Amino acid sequence: MPAVSEQCREVMRAVDGAVACGILGLEEGVLLGYHAGASGMHPDALKIVAAAARELFIGSVSRLAVLARGADDGAHLHEIHLGATHHHIFAKHLVEQRRALVLVTEKSISIGMGWAMLRSKLDKLGRAGS
Repeated sequence: MPAVSEQCREVMRAVDGAVACGILGLEEGVLLGYHAGASGMHPDALKIVAAAARELFIGSVSRLAVLARGADDGAHLHEIHLGATHHHIFAKHLVEQRRALVLVTEKSISIGMGWAMLRSKLDKLGRAGS
């Protein structure tokens, strides 16, 4: 877990306005690593977001991906953005690892810039440890 938590710390350093980052195993739904700044977020916020991300990527909500024209029954969501009152929540399915990365940022950053910074850092980390 320390190596995965260090990857989360690196993502937070790379993304302006980052508040918390976690990587979870999708099959077991367990946080494999996380890092949070001193933001005043609820202590269980990342665990709550991680559980929701698991549902989005492999639960019934993931079936929304089959709505796309030409999608097969195996289609699933790859990236998700959620907007909350004070935060952006970015979630990226790391398909080859059966993991997901969840990043919470302040609302002060643009959604496009948040994705660009996150994707750039994931490429540098080798897709968070693949």
